[in-house]
Amino acid sequence: MADRQIDDPHSNGKIFKGDKTFQGTHFKNHDEARNSAKTSELNFGKRKRLQCYECGSFNHLRPQFPNFKTQKADLCRIGVNSEGSLLDPYTLEGRVNGFIYRMSILRDTGATIDVICQKYVDRDRMKGEHVWVRHLLDDRMTCLPVAEVEIECDLGTVTSKAAVIKNHLDQGRYILGNQTAALLQGVEKTKYLIDTGQNSEQIELYREEEEEVNSENKEVLPPVNPLAP
Repeated sequence: MADRQIDDPHSNGKIFKGDKTFQGTHFKNHDEARNSAKTSELNFGKRKRLQCYECGSFNHLRPQFPNFKTQKADLCRIGVNSEGSLLDPYTLEGRVNGFIYRMSILRDTGATIDVICQKYVDRDRMKGEHVWVRHLLDDRMTCLPVAEVEIECDLGTVTSKAAVIKNHLDQGRYILGNQTAALLQGVEKTKYLIDTGQNSEQIELYREEEEEVNSENKEVLPPVNPLAP
């Protein structure tokens, strides 16, 4: 029986089906592919030897590379002050509406009217007045009731008005606005004038006493004659 001739599109010549050369080459390539796969599996499980990432040497690693230069990092300590410590220079201690305990009074130069929490205001101090308040970062106006407040602190005691906010907005401080601050400055100025007047009277009384003592000394001591031996 004659061998059947077939065409191979990847070959320039003719290949016979029963050719032993074709069969041997086919099995040889199959064995090489199988051996290569086994070698890859063995290398995959094998631990790789460590070497330097910079130069590829097996004698040292990257941290021990002689020419490796590390950048020195500067360590900076940043201190953060709490909100309370930042507001201490502008905070007074005083009583509001006759409460027994003292509360913090924060001077706010950006507030026209005082602000107080509702829990510090009795109903009899609510006069039925309202004020429209606008925040710095909001264009909307907020309508708040106004109450009469009595403030007692180191600067003096005054009666003023404050906008009342809800209890959940309380931060434990009374916001002292510009109107009440002007009243306290007037009280402080009046107190200073009274103290100055008292000091002037004391100085005048001291001068009168000093003049009386000098006149008495002149009467006791006889006149001195410069021509006497």
